[in-house]
Amino acid sequence: MQIDFDKRYPVAATPEQAWAVLADIRATVACWPGAAIATQVDTRNYQGTVGLQVGAEVVRLDGGIELLAMDAARRELRLRGQGREAQGSDVTVQLVTRAEAGDVPGSSALVARATVTLGGRLAQTEKRLLASIGDRLLGQFAENFRAAAAAAPPPVALRTGAGAGGKRGSKLTSSGADSTLTLMVQAGQAPGAAFAAQESGTAAPLAPAAAGPWAGLRRWLARLFGRA
Repeated sequence: MQIDFDKRYPVAATPEQAWAVLADIRATVACWPGAAIATQVDTRNYQGTVGLQVGAEVVRLDGGIELLAMDAARRELRLRGQGREAQGSDVTVQLVTRAEAGDVPGSSALVARATVTLGGRLAQTEKRLLASIGDRLLGQFAENFRAAAAAAPPPVALRTGAGAGGKRGSKLTSSGADSTLTLMVQAGQAPGAAFAAQESGTAAPLAPAAAGPWAGLRRWLARLFGRA
């Protein structure tokens, strides 16, 4: 069974801030409800898990994510995810996401096009139900993405090394396996606060990476939806 999605979500952050999150694979995955990257195989491949609610059942999929393309000029990210559950169902997702200029100055839009292919027992589920689940998950992803993008530092804070007039820019990075942005997204903290604190000479604590993306994501989602 194949289901296609084509969505556009407004984001109250600049395209540069949105791209700072989108270009960080781990930060982007941390925005997806129930998803976590466990290991990075190489520069393009990651292993992890995702859990989703299908009716009264929670389905856990183990699999991988492959980075197909990252186009900074278009602010576009292409991913392919494949997962399999213990009962034999398999899911493949082809995802293209892009950060575009928004309808008002200082805003952006998250464009997401996804093709989901299901096999095994999941393919026997009513297509309307699966489409509804997909819509809900994409909507939750967009909400989490909005929060991360709004908290991301402005473009000037993403510089490293010496800046204009000999001043050094921020040493904090926004990409990489253990980036500040990723860790703060996972811990439910505002990434922009760390950059602002460094620029002012004060320290902004990060949650330990050992806490894991699941714990941080749960805390973030709890605060986001008012359950903390």
